[in-house]
This record gives sequence, C-alpha cells and structure tokens, in this order.
Amino acid sequence: MRTFSSSWNNAHPRSDHACGRPDQNCSPRARGKSGTQTSPFPLCLIVSVNFRGCQELAGSSKPDYNGACISRLIPALLHHLETVGTGIKLSSSAAKRSSKPTPGSLPAWMPQLIESVRQVVVLVVDGLGWEQLTDRAHLTPGLNAMQGGAITTVAPTTTATALTSMTTGLAPAQHGVLGYRLRLRERDVLNVLRWEVGDRPERLEPSSLQTAEAFIGRDIPVITRHEYVASKFSEVCMRGSRKVGYGATSRVPVEVREFLNQGAPLVFVYYDRLDTVAHARGLGGDYDAEICVVDGLVSSLVDCLVPGSGLIVTSDHGQVQIDTPPIVLDVNVSSTVAFMSGEGRFRWLHCQGGAESATLDAARDIYGGVAWVRERGQLIDDGWFGGGMTAAYAKRLGDVAILCHAPVSIHDPAEVGSSALRCRHGSVTSAEMLVPLLAQSR
Repeated sequence: MRTFSSSWNNAHPRSDHACGRPDQNCSPRARGKSGTQTSPFPLCLIVSVNFRGCQELAGSSKPDYNGACISRLIPALLHHLETVGTGIKLSSSAAKRSSKPTPGSLPAWMPQLIESVRQVVVLVVDGLGWEQLTDRAHLTPGLNAMQGGAITTVAPTTTATALTSMTTGLAPAQHGVLGYRLRLRERDVLNVLRWEVGDRPERLEPSSLQTAEAFIGRDIPVITRHEYVASKFSEVCMRGSRKVGYGATSRVPVEVREFLNQGAPLVFVYYDRLDTVAHARGLGGDYDAEICVVDGLVSSLVDCLVPGSGLIVTSDHGQVQIDTPPIVLDVNVSSTVAFMSGEGRFRWLHCQGGAESATLDAARDIYGGVAWVRERGQLIDDGWFGGGMTAAYAKRLGDVAILCHAPVSIHDPAEVGSSALRCRHGSVTSAEMLVPLLAQSR
C-alpha cells in the first residue's frame, strides 16, 4: 500500500483512449499502416457504435444506452424471436426495451445473420473486453470466424451492474444495482456479489434491492456454474429464469444442445473463469491460456448449433492491469470522508456532513492527473447511468466519485482482498467499456 504522490503522472503519462469513439479509434493496434481501422472479425460493427461524445470526461467511453449497449441486447433478441413466431410474447412496455426501429428487423448494431435464426444462444464471457480480444486475435480462430464488432457495456463497468442490465434490459439508473459495493443504509455498504455487509451476511431479500424480473419475465434457461445457481446475486439479476448448474466447462455444450433440441428460443450461458484469471494473474500468459479455453468453448458451441439457430458472444466489461499498489487516500481527502463504496477504479467517497465541496476540490487537486473526479449529481445528470434514476437509488451512491483513467486504483480498507487483484475494472476507459458482440449461425 502506498500514499499517492502527485508526481506519479509526470513519470507515467496518460495512455487512455484519446477520443473515446470506436469509429475514430486512436489505438495503434486498431489501425493499419495507412491509418485505416483493421479487425480480424468480418463485417466489423465497430463503426456502428454511437457515443454521444465524451466532453464531460475527456478521453472516456460513454455507454450507448439508446443504441449499441449490452442493456439493449436481450430485449432486441426477444423481440426478434417474437416476430419470427417462436412462441415468445412480449407486452407493449417490454417491447419498447428492444430498440427495434421496425417490426421484423434487428437494430443496425446487431450482427445481421441473427435475422435468419429462430433460436439464439448467448454466451457471456466475464471479463472479455474488446481491446483484450483484438490484442489476442492470433489465439482465437473460433472467435475470429464470427461476425460482429464492439458495443458498450454500462457504468460502472462491473459484473454486478452489467449482468443486471443485460438480463433485465434496463440501464443501471433504472434497476438500481449501481456497483458491486453500494450504500444500503446509513453507513452499511452491501457487497452485491457476496451478499454481505462487512463480514456478515445481509438479510435483505434480493427482490428488495432490484425489482425487475430477468428476461422481461420470460422462462429462459440460464446455464451457469453450480455455485451460482442458488446465490443471492443470481436472484438479483436472474430472478424468474430456469437456472442449470455446471461444473466442468465441457458440460456447457451438452446442456446447450439439449435445450436447443427441446426448442428453447433463447439460452443464456455465463462463463466466469477468464475474469477470475485476470484478477489473479493479470493479462499475461495465464490470461492468454484461458482465452484459448474460451475460444475452444465457442467452437464447441458453434458445433452444437442446430439448423436455424445462432450463437452470440459478448461480455460484461473489459480489464485494466494494475501494476502498482492501490492508492491510499491522501489525508487532505480522507479527513473529510466518512466511508467509501464502489470499486477501486470507480471509487465513491461518502463525505462527512457539509464537506462535499471541500472533498471534491481536494480530490481534484490531488488525483486529477490520474482520474476524473466528479460529484454525484453531475454524473447522474450527464447520463452515465442512463436516465430516470430515483432519489432512493441515488442514495446508494456516494457524494464524490474518483474514476481512474490511468492504470491505478483507489484503496478502500473496508474492501476485503482487493489489494491483491492484478486486473481491475469499473471505470469508463475504452479498455473497460468496449466489449465484443460476435455472432455465428447455422
């Protein structure tokens, strides 16, 4: 652990995405010799992602909640399956979440080969960012053969928030799961994944934290690890679904094929091991080895598709490798902070009474070289969580947010075990915000 020094930024210049727009990608690996964008994926959809600029947080990547965003994926697929007569029926309010411009057509950002399928398998690979994937295209022949490109996840770029947005079709402001550690009451901070406050189990029912049913109330099979089937977080983000557990990865294609043969219109698969490896080992050889495992799983799923079915591969967030210890808050900031929540790269400061302005000014002065520092109301008003946040949900957030753009994280002594993580996510850099949307059909 170390105390942050403002000289860090002089020794480590910012390397964040310069423009925040995938259609004007500034990353060297995304350009050919002439400066034109290249991709291993056919019919790359990267140009379809429409960010509304990023003037509020210069250099960031903003969720495209009204377009190419993971929160729009499942509603769009369910609406498509309804129009092709699979038996899925949506209410008029549910259909509005699909962002389909005309009946019988998919959004422009959806791989168009999905237009011809009547059954869809969605594979969510936790922690597979677009930039991490394209950097390793030489390791992923199965994924390379798919059609697609990049879309955005949500803010913060963390599993608790992103999976809930994906399964409910709602922006974070609407479902209220605004981080993996959020203020529940007074000074109690709930770890949504562990369902704990501090070191004690939380008694609150998941339906009290998040009220929307998954998959717009449809009975969709979810294939996930055995240990997640009965978890409280699964009830938060997958309530109402038919959850089936697996142990060995080799079991996943078997389960998928059985559901397809039974005529299931949509099958949802969650695979978490890539994210686990990234947290524990970083973006080195272990991550490369695990992405090869993911590619093998994708190939196996393509092989088990039945005629008229398709596979979509996406993710909840990307990754940033952190090679320095977490930053301990400077005393000029910590002296006005009562407690913290959020993630290391999207850290919320809950200020002592009347200290919001002083905390904001001090945090900007000290951390402005490595992070965007904003107050809660500005982030809400600028739409980083989507629109329509209630006052009750806003209280789950802190007063001042530190969103890291440099490869650093902010330490919270109450966040057990986080100091050892090699990779982190949660902020709004392109490495964390952009995720793949790839498809194959039979």
